[in-house]
Amino acid sequence: MKKFVLSLVCLMTALFLGIAQAAQIDGLQNRQGPALPSQLGVYVNPGHLGDALIGGYYNARNAITQISIVNTSDTQGVAVKVRFREGKFSNEVLDFYVCLSAGDRWTAWVTGDDNPDHPAVVFPVDDDTPTYPAFTALGESMKYGTSLAPCVTADMTKEGYFTVIGAQSWADVPGNRIIATSDECGEQLIGIGEVDAPGFSQMTGDALDGPVDALAGTVNIWDYVDGASDYSYNMLALSNFLDNALEDLSLSVDSSPLFSDSDTNGAYEGIDAVNYVLMKANMIAFYDIRSWLDAQSDVIITFPTKRETLGAGEQNPFQPDLAESVCNWDAPDNYPDFCEPVQFTFWDDEENKCGCEESGFSPREYECDDSLDLCHEVNYIVIGEGAESILNSILTQNLWCDDPDYPFDIGWINFAFDWDGGITDCPDNRVITLDATQSVSSYGLPALGYELGSIVQGWWGHMLELRYSTNVDVLN
Repeated sequence: MKKFVLSLVCLMTALFLGIAQAAQIDGLQNRQGPALPSQLGVYVNPGHLGDALIGGYYNARNAITQISIVNTSDTQGVAVKVRFREGKFSNEVLDFYVCLSAGDRWTAWVTGDDNPDHPAVVFPVDDDTPTYPAFTALGESMKYGTSLAPCVTADMTKEGYFTVIGAQSWADVPGNRIIATSDECGEQLIGIGEVDAPGFSQMTGDALDGPVDALAGTVNIWDYVDGASDYSYNMLALSNFLDNALEDLSLSVDSSPLFSDSDTNGAYEGIDAVNYVLMKANMIAFYDIRSWLDAQSDVIITFPTKRETLGAGEQNPFQPDLAESVCNWDAPDNYPDFCEPVQFTFWDDEENKCGCEESGFSPREYECDDSLDLCHEVNYIVIGEGAESILNSILTQNLWCDDPDYPFDIGWINFAFDWDGGITDCPDNRVITLDATQSVSSYGLPALGYELGSIVQGWWGHMLELRYSTNVDVLN
């Protein structure tokens, strides 16, 4: 009987999501799906190697987030910019360069405490990979209250997301580090006008190439107060992101390299192409909040390109226009304009959907819907009425099912970014269209998602990437 029910659930899931939606996903296509837009180069690599990486979540609230970046090439060194953004409005709170030699790994911790007046601190635990600027022995505190973003508090820096984007590569072999010091890393990237490393000659022109498509990254979040679990994930990897070496670089706020610098072989450069391959129509999370296991479940949904997408001239699947000031994002009168409605469907493990009228049969018929507003760039959703989050977060909201007949303590949730009908209308601008010989539109929102689960007061836990589907239409 259990096998039959499991098969039925799987069949219903496939029918609900729509098999045709998998015709294109992550900038890739299957044999039966429509062709990709002509010359679209950038794609999400399922093998987790690329020249741009996205870490969709970090947390330093009584926690340590360990970040590891590896250059898997044994023939080229590569320079990357690491940029941290706080999770509420995507304001930049720290950026720096890392110069990785061939075969190199760089590791750092993002740490913090529960004092809201203390910012997060990035602390490298690597003694040979140069960064620019160089870190002090006590690490580097994230920035807040600056003239560009005065509404960012110290506490806001402890939670958000980050990106790792390659800028340059050069011929190298393991054990023969061409760039060995912070000054050499700085001269190579920023230029001799600002940094002059003795005995080092800045490489330019033919000596440089685009970043190697061989970067990999992992994230480990350790909650050292509540439990001893390791909440880990692989960073999302964008392959063929940038073909050309960037030589006009700086450390000013929101400076290159950015997602808008994407070079996809000449047809679709910039944020439109990146958004296209990150678009999701549905994201699926499993949950388990059974009391006898002391189980908890959280869901994190991140919009890693929202800030760059709001620029003039870009296709915008989000609701707001670009704010006059980043701090307007925190004004109560403007705040609702930045919320993204999402339609969700709560399922239990017996094919029941929450909030639906009783039909007298199981599974019950679906006769209603619900919506949820995601108002931040990083949205932390706690499953269960009055439940506490697994990790300490200021970005939380609770989601639960109050049903008198069924407990809804184990099951799954579908978050729809593109839908028809329902009480709340789907915004009509949630589409990215790439016009070419093969013009294609993808509907939804560019997003990353994770599920966290724990049992026995956090002593055993996990973190997994959310499952997802796309909705793609061919226009010609």
